[in-house]
Amino acid sequence: MGRLVVDAGATSEVEHCSQACDQRPVFFSLKGDGLAKDDIDQLLAFVSFDRFSRRKQSPSEPLDQTHGRPGNSIGFQLTQSETFRNVQLEGEEFSRSTGAASPPKVRRHAACLQLLVLPMGVLHTIEHGFVRPALRRIRPAKRIVLGGITVEYKSELDGGGIEFGQDFIPFLRSRGMPKQPRLFEWCAGPAFIGFSMLGHGLCETLCLADINPAAVNRCRKTVKLNHLEDRVSVYESNNLRSIPKSERWNLVVSNPPHFIDQYKGDIRAHDPDWSIHREFFSTIHPYLADDGVIVLQENNRGSTVETFREMIDAAGLKIVFTHGDHKELTRESVFYFIGIVKKGAEIPAWAR
Repeated sequence: MGRLVVDAGATSEVEHCSQACDQRPVFFSLKGDGLAKDDIDQLLAFVSFDRFSRRKQSPSEPLDQTHGRPGNSIGFQLTQSETFRNVQLEGEEFSRSTGAASPPKVRRHAACLQLLVLPMGVLHTIEHGFVRPALRRIRPAKRIVLGGITVEYKSELDGGGIEFGQDFIPFLRSRGMPKQPRLFEWCAGPAFIGFSMLGHGLCETLCLADINPAAVNRCRKTVKLNHLEDRVSVYESNNLRSIPKSERWNLVVSNPPHFIDQYKGDIRAHDPDWSIHREFFSTIHPYLADDGVIVLQENNRGSTVETFREMIDAAGLKIVFTHGDHKELTRESVFYFIGIVKKGAEIPAWAR
């Protein structure tokens, strides 16, 4: 009996790819047992995967050379969201489900063909619930030197601070910003931005906070590694909720989550309903010095300045400068800065 199997392998579901988001393709193979190449080709057309980008993936045994021997396989890449579930289609049920008449060769085989799609939910749970966390625990930490400070981190904690986050240093220097008494990095991760600014002499002391215990642990290791205990404070905190009321910051910087509708489940990038931003703006007031300035680095692919203006205004704050932003969302990532102060506060010369 001929049988066609769609094998998802050890892969995970992909998020819907809108605009220019990061695509995470699912690879699967179609294996024919006792089927000729033409039969499989016609069946593929019959199933109609034309919504997807089909790309041949170096099969170990090309179909046109095996002519139906067991183990025939050809790979494709999916770049659109699709959740696969258990489905079995045979004979007439197969044709009714596709809404098309069976091609002649497929019709002859329809009674003995079976389309089997393996469930993706189980594979997703195993991969993300067990395999990846285990690999993260045993993977050794990395180190990078920023401004003379050796920062310890793991790749899964980096939300961009090691790359575009370093734009803070030349940007703030170009505005003539003097050394700040105390700097706070919100949503710090491993604190690539904060430690770099401390190392480059842009602040005297540093305060760091993040919701992720793994990120907080790396920050504390960096502090110990560089003997910075007298200059750096580190807090594990959901937004500002667990930060002592005694903290006062002259400058607040952050490369926060940039997207409301992409990267769901990734705390580095996803801010559902902008709730993280909104809570930050509504709770920052008592921590910010009277002449303090907030400088956020946002992404024009996920937001514009107007996305945040109303929530900033409602929190008793105001925007005093922007840099590098576009009025509309962009197809590619374009990082921009927003400068924010308390309403009625005296604005430092460098932030005007």
